[in-house]
Amino acid sequence: MNILIISVPHDAHALVVACALKRLDHDVTLYSPPSEIGKSKISLKISDNQAAWIGNGGVIQADHFDVIWQRRRSVPTLKKNVHAEDIDFVLRENVKFFLDFWELAHDKTRWIHDSPALRSGESKIRQLARARKCGLRVPDTLISADVDSILNFIRITANDGSQVIYKAFTPVGWENRVKHTAIVDTNTILNNNIVSLTPGIYQRRLDKQFEVRANFFGPHELSVRIDACLTNAGSLDWRSVFDLKNHLSPFQLPDSVRNSCQILLDELGLQMACIDLVVDSDDNFHFIELNQQGQFLWIEEQCPQFRLLDTFLDFLVPNSDTNREQRLAIGFHDIIKSSQYIDLDQRFESGIILEV
Repeated sequence: MNILIISVPHDAHALVVACALKRLDHDVTLYSPPSEIGKSKISLKISDNQAAWIGNGGVIQADHFDVIWQRRRSVPTLKKNVHAEDIDFVLRENVKFFLDFWELAHDKTRWIHDSPALRSGESKIRQLARARKCGLRVPDTLISADVDSILNFIRITANDGSQVIYKAFTPVGWENRVKHTAIVDTNTILNNNIVSLTPGIYQRRLDKQFEVRANFFGPHELSVRIDACLTNAGSLDWRSVFDLKNHLSPFQLPDSVRNSCQILLDELGLQMACIDLVVDSDDNFHFIELNQQGQFLWIEEQCPQFRLLDTFLDFLVPNSDTNREQRLAIGFHDIIKSSQYIDLDQRFESGIILEV
């Protein structure tokens, strides 16, 4: 098969999967949008008898790719001197072009995921609303930049004997200090003037028993139980614990939770996702968030017995039973230490179309 992976340089997921696919005799192309406006040498051409991408001295026809995996998207930044009145126009036109560059693909191409599904899957508000609709529990949540509303939410929650945590829509929060989640109280809000300028996600803190990372690849579910909440660093968020190998164990979701998660993916138009769940002291499962292109190979990196790479390859290139034995011989650690991986990492740069 001909597979295109859209990502950014040094993304281990994209590089490991590309190497694995090449070992399985697939044709793989890597692409990263240019990091700087004006550095790109790629084009696309549309006429009555042709639709093609042009770049790096070659031509790729619109029906070339069987699968396009949008692993990571980015847009170039403007570093050249441009008249102030032209800046918005230049930025807007580049964003439109590079985010939609591969939309020329033929209808037969399978996307993981196309732009509408990607936008739908990355909306934290849509995730929470649809999760609730699909029968999943969600924590009491306030999304706001209104200080009075936030203070009232904190006081009501405190009256019930609970705390409130803050999460940003993007990975970095206030003053680049809140990386994942943080407990907030009335003093935190009153003493931070950026609160009224920045909408945030405020949720009732759950009484955690353990957490679950549920990885869905089409019909495949591969979940792990995470007991990082037993540590000081991971009491709020397991992502704050660097070494998780002693806190991971195999887990299978209850049928009702799994079915609700699958319905949620269908609602959002997604084929794959990494879903974070919290199990409270009463054994209730609570939906926290979903990442339509989340990190999953870290699980195999820390615990090689979890065959995430094999499961993902089976999802990406289905009906591949003929090379199953060959695929099973490929592991994350085998690839990431190989000269093949190191060479590809060095050659994959922004703004180029690279045949692996």
